Amino acid sequence: MAPTTMLEIVIRRLALRDLDGIATYTKSRWGNTQSRSYLTSLKRDIQSLGEYPLRYPLHPGFAGEVRKMLSGHHIVIYCIQDDRIEIVRVLHERMDVDGKLT
Repeated sequence: MAPTTMLEIVIRRLALRDLDGIATYTKSRWGNTQSRSYLTSLKRDIQSLGEYPLRYPLHPGFAGEVRKMLSGHHIVIYCIQDDRIEIVRVLHERMDVDGKLT
């Protein structure tokens, strides 16, 4: 069996801000333990994109080749570059994804 190549994961500035906001909100609403657990799960899902980035569909109606992955109650918006995955945003499932990408 051929070895699997993992692509580097790069988290853009807005996505980092999204993750910080998710951590802050979750901690204030459900406590530190739940915040850590949820963020760990979210980050694990993001890291899994490095191995199988094409498993999620292209996001229709947006200029460029972005894809979206559901993780918990959040949508991870990402694009595939030559040698890396770029995480563009991490948005709550109830947010207007198209409005946040333009």
